[in-house]
Amino acid sequence: MRSSNFIMERVFMPVGQGAFYIEKFNDGFTVVYDCGSYKNTSIVEENIKSSILDTKNIDLLVISHYHEDHINGLEYLFKNNFHVKRMLMPYLNLTEQIESYVDEDIKNNSNDFYKDFCIDPNQALRDNFGKSTEITLVYPEQSNQQTEVNIQDLSASINSGDKITCDVKNFTWSYIPFNFQDIKRTEQFNTLTEKLPIRTIDEFKAYYIQNKDDFINIYKKDMTGDMNTNSLVLYSSAYSNIKTTIYSRRKSFSFTQNISGCLYLGDYNAKDNLKMKEFKEKYESFFKEISTIQIPHHGSKHNYNPKLNFKPNIISVISAGINNKFEHPHNETLKEIILQNGIVVLVTEQEETKLTQSIYLRKI
Repeated sequence: MRSSNFIMERVFMPVGQGAFYIEKFNDGFTVVYDCGSYKNTSIVEENIKSSILDTKNIDLLVISHYHEDHINGLEYLFKNNFHVKRMLMPYLNLTEQIESYVDEDIKNNSNDFYKDFCIDPNQALRDNFGKSTEITLVYPEQSNQQTEVNIQDLSASINSGDKITCDVKNFTWSYIPFNFQDIKRTEQFNTLTEKLPIRTIDEFKAYYIQNKDDFINIYKKDMTGDMNTNSLVLYSSAYSNIKTTIYSRRKSFSFTQNISGCLYLGDYNAKDNLKMKEFKEKYESFFKEISTIQIPHHGSKHNYNPKLNFKPNIISVISAGINNKFEHPHNETLKEIILQNGIVVLVTEQEETKLTQSIYLRKI
């Protein structure tokens, strides 16, 4: 029996080299951030079955970006009659849609669903599962003034930095997304393809069918960097002046703090100093409320910046597979987190590494 001041349970699920995070509130309202595991859909499927998604209702499913280790659990959700009321996803311009399609084709060319999903998610859902869900796209542009909107009133698009509020039992929670866009990479891709007859998605598909191998060779040879910079980052915290206590636990770990904000970073490239500066400008005003961060890209040294651990005792969650070929998390990342007095929590495929956080209202 939960106490009357219980707000929410936040769970970092043990999917190994992937991402699957759940926030379930005291009235059943449920938010999921990403749902995938690298080359191992059985792991994410088992985690979905064993998770707190017992009612099969997801009120908000947030997708950080379109790499398979963040989205390859979606098929299982929709095939097994999970009701996803709304999806929050990064808006992609034409260039980004094409790049996502090609990138997905290279990594998972036997499955058309994910290629089509990054271009037109609702059409892909209808074609593959006969289902639809409400979609809200987050544009990379930030409004001059933050707009606040209740989740029940979300439209087809919002701007980065807008506040999404959720009215649940006895309190209000808030989410603030940012779609960080890699403009330089988009310009690079445009330069490579500007002479090709692909001004629309349909033109691209027609061209791609006839010239797939050549197109992929150009893509692999001449594109620098990766798509991880384009990640939908999400801030989750109590609304306004609500005071909370968070209790984090696992078999070998427990920690209590009087703040409960969390930053989900997907695979965001915080290593780049300009990107880190941009990130800080967007979220610095919320730093005092943050107790937990999801370290980007499974602890890769190419995405981590010590400035992410901006104060001591931040619970720093890294989702990474045991003995993965990428050698995540990197020793340099672990060292830097410890030097910043962060609390490293590694979540792997093993059930005992699952991190559960229980959040309660705190009496003033």
